Amino acid sequence: MISKKVHMNDISKSSFSRLVSYMTDSQEKANRIGDISITNCHSDNLEWAKLEIKNTQLLNVRAKSDKTYHLLISFPPGENVDKDTLSAIEDELCSSLGYSEHQRISVVHHDTDNLHIHVAINKVHPTRLTLHEPYNDYYIRNNVCSMLEDKYNLQKDNHVNERSASQNAARDMEKIAGIESLITYISKLNLNDSKSWAELHSTLNDNGLEIKLRGNGLVFENIESGLTVKSSSVGYSKSKLEKKLGIFTPNKNFKQSSRTYRKKPIKSKVDTTELFLKYKQNNANLKNKRNDLYKNARLNRDRLIQEAKDRAKLKRTLLKNTKNNPFKKILYKSIYSTLLNDIQKIKKSYNKEILAAKNMKPVSWLQWLQNEAKTGNKEVLSVLRSRNSKSNNPSSDNSIYSEQCAYHEIIPGIKIDNVTKNGNIIYNVADSKIKDTGAAILTSSDSTKNGLAAAILMAKYRYGQNLTVNGNDEFKRKIANIVVEKNINVNFSDPNLEKYKNELLGDKNEHRTGTKRHRESPPSIRSRAESRTRTRTNSGQRKFISRIINIGRIVLGTIAVGSHNMRKLSECNMASIERRSKVLLQTNERDNLENNRTGSADTVRRNVDSGRVKVFGYDVDSAAILAANKYIEERNEKAKKMFDIKKHIQYNELDSGSTSYSYNGIRYINGQPLALFETDNNSIAVVPVSKEIENKLRKCSRGTLITINKSGGFNIKQNRRKR
Repeated sequence: MISKKVHMNDISKSSFSRLVSYMTDSQEKANRIGDISITNCHSDNLEWAKLEIKNTQLLNVRAKSDKTYHLLISFPPGENVDKDTLSAIEDELCSSLGYSEHQRISVVHHDTDNLHIHVAINKVHPTRLTLHEPYNDYYIRNNVCSMLEDKYNLQKDNHVNERSASQNAARDMEKIAGIESLITYISKLNLNDSKSWAELHSTLNDNGLEIKLRGNGLVFENIESGLTVKSSSVGYSKSKLEKKLGIFTPNKNFKQSSRTYRKKPIKSKVDTTELFLKYKQNNANLKNKRNDLYKNARLNRDRLIQEAKDRAKLKRTLLKNTKNNPFKKILYKSIYSTLLNDIQKIKKSYNKEILAAKNMKPVSWLQWLQNEAKTGNKEVLSVLRSRNSKSNNPSSDNSIYSEQCAYHEIIPGIKIDNVTKNGNIIYNVADSKIKDTGAAILTSSDSTKNGLAAAILMAKYRYGQNLTVNGNDEFKRKIANIVVEKNINVNFSDPNLEKYKNELLGDKNEHRTGTKRHRESPPSIRSRAESRTRTRTNSGQRKFISRIINIGRIVLGTIAVGSHNMRKLSECNMASIERRSKVLLQTNERDNLENNRTGSADTVRRNVDSGRVKVFGYDVDSAAILAANKYIEERNEKAKKMFDIKKHIQYNELDSGSTSYSYNGIRYINGQPLALFETDNNSIAVVPVSKEIENKLRKCSRGTLITINKSGGFNIKQNRRKR
């Protein structure tokens, strides 16, 4: 853990409200803003607290320095700290600096590889109105950070500063912008081999540099740009050089050189020459576009103002030519007032256009790479990930990975929330932050169940079925539980975790088998169903119809063999009533049907068998089969672009026999109902259904276990709700 005071070089630009607005700006990132804390203010509302602190600062009229202390607390990559620990660390750091009673607002940020906190502190005491500036705060913060690392068992960090202020500024520039600094450029030159001032001047000239006297010391100056750096910032102070080379002598044999310092990306393993040219061209186009906006806004403003003046002049001319008008003076004033209002509106619109042009600022090299990486550019992503290999370590806590090389590509079908400067892609899925480093999929400790399931599917898409899970035992068990619950087909490299998963699968299968036996229709219900669906054959023997639809333990009725429709009316048995007093009831209608059937009338009946198709023993339109084929083709084509869409298969690709499947809803394609069932091999079967079965399925919730028997029938099982 490290802490830093962010300096405001220009006091006139210091604003507590502006700083808090930056801290609480989401920047269109779902995971940027974490917890927001307000301390020592009368109001817990952010806007009221900002106003209260601003007024407190205005009460101190004597202080001329910056009245806001901007404290930054950052943790190493991969370290997750809970909310209570973060609050305690902030309190102890602020107390050690003497700001325990001062007003402050803190915001936790998650948009980078490092978890960090921004703390805006009011230096003006709320009651005494005195300004407190801690002395040697750097040493205080470093000592407290070391103590807090031991107290809360955090990762150890280096708190010894071996760099000067200029070196720290150059390092920050390289880290934020990704551009090599002049200090780094000079440090690469081997100046220690120079044995005289003439030799030193010659070496510097060959690299486009010059050394000059400045005050009581020396400076290195870039000849082309005029940029200067203190010689002591790169380890070549005046006293050190004069001790080695003698009294300083200026350069007398100046010569031009083609090699010089220019702003270019920091050297990495990947060649960025073409990308940097593209970046410079992009900034040049942006600059030209902004200049065009300025020019067009000015021309448009001048044109509109001139048109308003011309209208006013025309009105005055017409009014001047009118005679005997007692209201001329009032009308002249009205024309002038209208002109002023028109000019004011034009200038207001012009200011908006200028402000929009000013906001079109060129982005830094690293920011441009981040924006390009969001579009899926593999080359750009590899450049970012080559900057720092430490953040891509797959052995971080709460990570899922495989023993394979890193992938420089994004996972399709998921909205990218942010791309960090080290090339880590942050997704926001199911209110959870998932980080893809290429070498591993990392999740936060507070991820939801659906968020962890998405992380597992992403890891499976990226690395295959054999995965390694890193984290504490609780995290590993949670991953295994989700794999079993969501029926995700993956294996774990950890034998203990794989054994735990198999035990869960065994318990689940036993529970499902026991539930199946328990859910089968009891004898009493089954006998009643059979009595209602049996019929007599010509030999007098009873024949039972086996196709029964059972929803929620209740037999909902039977589907008669050869349903009586209009086209088969001539083949139906006829009912016979011997006396008028007898009534044919629903319960005995089949027993009163004559055995002698009427003659077939196939000669006058159209053959329509081609328009109907048998699916699991019931008839569906052939149009439903075409609709199913269309839906399956569309979903499988979309699955090539989105990782979380499962493979869709035809109904006739299901395993033979009677198998239980998980109901996954109904889709309508061209008006045809298609039932979706999740199979054991993590695919979706698309089954065309009749209107009757559609109505039964619509009463079922997703996840209902349904037995599909190829010999004919659906057995739908759903847990009965407790009353």
